[in-house]
Amino acid sequence: MKKQLLLLLFIPFCVAMTSGQCDSNVFFEDMNFKNALLLKTEINTDGNNEISCIEAESYTGGIVVEKKDIGNLTGIEAFINISSLACNQNRLKNLDLSKNTRLTELICFRNELENLDLSNNPELIYLDCHSNKIDNIHVSQNTKLVSLNCRSNKLENIDLINNIELAVLNLEFNQLTDIDVSQNLGLETLRLYFNQLTDIDVSQNVKLVHFSCDSNQLDNIDITGNTELKSFSCGSNQLESIDLSQTLKLERFQCFSNLLTSIDVSQNTKLEALEIEFNELTSIDVSKNPKLKTLYCDFNRLNFLNAKNGTRSITELIAFENPLLGCIEVDDKKAADSGMGNYKNWYIDDSAIYSENCPLLPEKDKTVNFSEQLAANITMYPNPAIDQITITKNANIDLARIYIYRIDGTLAKTVAQTNKNNIQIIPVNDLSKGLYILSIQTQTDKIIRQLFIE
Repeated sequence: MKKQLLLLLFIPFCVAMTSGQCDSNVFFEDMNFKNALLLKTEINTDGNNEISCIEAESYTGGIVVEKKDIGNLTGIEAFINISSLACNQNRLKNLDLSKNTRLTELICFRNELENLDLSNNPELIYLDCHSNKIDNIHVSQNTKLVSLNCRSNKLENIDLINNIELAVLNLEFNQLTDIDVSQNLGLETLRLYFNQLTDIDVSQNVKLVHFSCDSNQLDNIDITGNTELKSFSCGSNQLESIDLSQTLKLERFQCFSNLLTSIDVSQNTKLEALEIEFNELTSIDVSKNPKLKTLYCDFNRLNFLNAKNGTRSITELIAFENPLLGCIEVDDKKAADSGMGNYKNWYIDDSAIYSENCPLLPEKDKTVNFSEQLAANITMYPNPAIDQITITKNANIDLARIYIYRIDGTLAKTVAQTNKNNIQIIPVNDLSKGLYILSIQTQTDKIIRQLFIE
């Protein structure tokens, strides 16, 4: 009879144990984890030195144990009703949350995790697991996921087909060679910086507001359907062109270190920052961008730059290393020359000048190519000049002609190159005082230089 009674008492205990419920204490392998929880009165309700299974199961709030030098999270399985877990900046190599089925938020960045299986966490809305060693992550069951930050890991692929609620996706600094976001129609932020992508299709992501895909291997990208974009960054790729005509809400555009030969931002009237340095651009016109504050266009092949936008809003302009750029059009030449006001942080080559009305060269002058090699082998002095200027050249260069234009673009003087020596002296005492533009040409190439006559 006693044996039968003991058996009857043991059966419900076994059932309770197998169902995850018990009256005993939670077992912790890591004392740092245990001690962190003991200090939380909302969890350790009786204030003793143990966390009972009843206390763990009764707790429905969030657990925050960040920066506690925790190497093992054994014991977390007893907290079956917690809504959030923040265990970031510890030493975790594994994380089993299969019993924490009510989790809506998980923050576990800066640990040593190599994989993350969240298939038993269907309520998860927010996940931040950046800066780990994750090469495999399962989020196909997390259909309520709205924000996923998995940057700085080792992912080569990720399945996001079922994550149709995603609004924020950060996969920067991984090893992705391909990604499909065609089903993530609610995406507003997409970060793909520093991967190995050769192609990305965002045509279905019409709600995108922030998009970065820098440091990949892209040679083409179409954002004409992403009309809500406010910031777009595609630096360090292999792009030769980009169409911004439909992104009318664009405020920041970064496309440095590509192969762009032209750029049209005339429709982007809300643009505040334009960073297009290290390209092959020959012409930039921001006269239609009244809100522009920052313009980086150094290390291009510019021969034309119109920064006269009518509002003097540009407070930072970097345009050096454009040896073919002779004149930069501005709203206030006097202030620009003195580096005052909004022009304080403007940086240009010594060979370029500011003008409120840079001359437009005649069509016949535009048929000759600009040449960096020619620019390196031609010297003109003095400048300013009074009576004459001297032009010296490398012996291997045969000059054909020199055109001198007034600031309004009209031709003031033509000098035919008949002197076979390396020095050409040109009288200018017959020209009025003021600013002129010289087009120094061979049969195939040219350079542009400004000249002041006093």
